[in-house]
Amino acid sequence: MKSQNHKNFVRLAERTFELFIFVLTMTLLGAWGYMKIENVTFLDGLYMTVITMSSVGFHEVFPLSTLGRLWTSGLIFIGITSVAIWVAIVAAYLFESDISITRLVINRRLSKKKLSRSKTRN
Repeated sequence: MKSQNHKNFVRLAERTFELFIFVLTMTLLGAWGYMKIENVTFLDGLYMTVITMSSVGFHEVFPLSTLGRLWTSGLIFIGITSVAIWVAIVAAYLFESDISITRLVINRRLSKKKLSRSKTRN
């Protein structure tokens, strides 16, 4: 049973890593987008991307054009969706682990019952 839990944990780690790479890529792409759309420095674009994707929304670092507002809206959607995906991944891991533990307990109880029945027959 440990091997199934180990497989579940490895799957959780893989999915979390994939999501991390996605978020990192989107963060860099977001900063690049602000650099091209709003003609700002990488650091300003990165800061704006991070506060947008994390839904902190502290305040705009620079005034946004219409295209910049559309870009920001897309980043908000990506940030919220990424958090929702991560929560779903962790919830699935916990659910699968709970099922594995429940199966282990049930199998042990059934084994004990079979053993006690065989002892009473002898």
